[in-house]
Amino acid sequence: MHRSSLVVLAALFLAGCENEQNILDQGEGPDIDQEDDACIVVTPSTITFNSLEVNVDQPQTEVVTVSNSCNGDLEIHEIDLDDANAPFTLGAIGAILIPKDASTEFTVTFDPQTALTWAHQVLIDSNDPETPTASVDLTGVGIAPIIDIDPPVYDFGQMPLGCEKEQPVTISNIGTSDLIVDSLELTSASTEFELESDLVFPLTLAPGESEEVVVRFRGIDDFDVPAYVTAVSNDPFSPEVTADFTADATDVFDGDEHYEQPVVPSTDILFVVDNSCSMSEEQANLTANFSSFIEELESADSAYQVGVITTDSPELRGDIIDQGTADPIGEFQLQAGTAGIGGSADERGLQASWWATRSLAECDVAHAGLTPAGGGAPEACGEAGPDSAFLRDNSMLSIVILTDEPDFSDNWASSWDNTWGYSTWASVAPNPRPSPFDLDALGYVDDFLATKGGNPDLIRINAIAGDMPSGCNGPGGSAGAPTGYIDAIQATGGTLVSICAENWGENLEDVANASIGITDTFPLANEPVEETIQVRVDDVLLAPGDGANTHWTYDSALNAIEFTNDFVPAGGSTIDIHYQIMPTCDN
Repeated sequence: MHRSSLVVLAALFLAGCENEQNILDQGEGPDIDQEDDACIVVTPSTITFNSLEVNVDQPQTEVVTVSNSCNGDLEIHEIDLDDANAPFTLGAIGAILIPKDASTEFTVTFDPQTALTWAHQVLIDSNDPETPTASVDLTGVGIAPIIDIDPPVYDFGQMPLGCEKEQPVTISNIGTSDLIVDSLELTSASTEFELESDLVFPLTLAPGESEEVVVRFRGIDDFDVPAYVTAVSNDPFSPEVTADFTADATDVFDGDEHYEQPVVPSTDILFVVDNSCSMSEEQANLTANFSSFIEELESADSAYQVGVITTDSPELRGDIIDQGTADPIGEFQLQAGTAGIGGSADERGLQASWWATRSLAECDVAHAGLTPAGGGAPEACGEAGPDSAFLRDNSMLSIVILTDEPDFSDNWASSWDNTWGYSTWASVAPNPRPSPFDLDALGYVDDFLATKGGNPDLIRINAIAGDMPSGCNGPGGSAGAPTGYIDAIQATGGTLVSICAENWGENLEDVANASIGITDTFPLANEPVEETIQVRVDDVLLAPGDGANTHWTYDSALNAIEFTNDFVPAGGSTIDIHYQIMPTCDN
């Protein structure tokens, strides 16, 4: 709006020499009336304009009177609005010097251009010492439609070529009178954008109403060209509004994965050998291929300890096997190979491990809890626990279970079951059952984790067992699904290898790596274009290789990079995998 201001022009009043001499001659004092101040009076002090429909109603003009009620002349210095953008216009004032009891006028015109409630002031500066700035309060309401497009800007982002995405666009009337939309059009130099609408124009939207259309993008080339949706309406302030749309169609998406192979820790490995009647072949395969296990540990320079128990007993079957053992392979074959096949058909691998790794204090509590039911903790309780020479404070505890059956650790021992050497337990389980018979697989995991100070990096549960979900039958034997065990394996990031596999040596190498925290498998977050995969170990590009010199392979079933046994990155290595993501419309 126009800014109106009036500036007082200085007036000089000259007195004749004669008059001045007259006054001096008479010896009279100054005229008191001429020294009085001016007093400004403005009426009205408030103007409330009518509500005006923009571009329909005529502007409304009101008159403001400025008077002087005191003896001194009132000088008007400036008249202005408090906001230059307000829809009010000030007319010229009739006079800028107003004597006593005189008055003058100026006009205020209200002419709104959009739908708003306006509240402003006229500010009048004068020489009135008491009220140097007088004011007139102005209020007025504009009635008009206001168009709104939401979103005003939208980026479809990066999308694979050939893929399609839609974005709803809402056209609303946020004003105070009917909005008439004459047209709605999409313009673009590209045919990748499309406006989908079943609206009929001209379209009338009452205040508060809205309609929705859809902008669709389908990438057909890799040139970035914007699109614009333009609405033409009777909005008096913005008769034409535009929403901007952009997108980036591409056939290349990059994926990057970064891993750090943990530094090889010391590790305490507890083998739990199923000694039920069906395990003769599997025990033989374990002992015959144990050299692969030990060689993998020694190549990693791991400070290992190995102990052996059975699914029937937590008692260590011999001395702890470590780097100082003269014949670690022979000692293991002696301990595991003589486990026998006369054990219980209710194999309790997790429970046997639990008893073996308890502290002596926990053994006492467990004994007290079981005694009222007719039994007690096994005499070998805690032989591989924190009070023993086996379980070291800062070492990883790796439990390796060899079995062809699910876990029955939560079964209560019946009167005929001498699993822990007690034949007097009731055939019906007490309620509630004492620990550890009240634990499921994850309950055992929680206790193992607590034994290692709550550090998840120091506990792994692994198994050489049947395949999930249906078991297996193969050259290495046959087995049911390892239910129960699989929950503990997954909860600790352990490894399950097939008991039915032909090559037990490779399986035991995998278990050895899992037992020292070393992994040969690195999952990818997205499906890759296989030919674009690049693998770097410690910033050195490692080709996949082939045949006997295969370094790594891509396993599409796991969507992971798998290193062959001779090229598994050593502890402390960094592994970086870069690839192009397979374009899909979900990317």
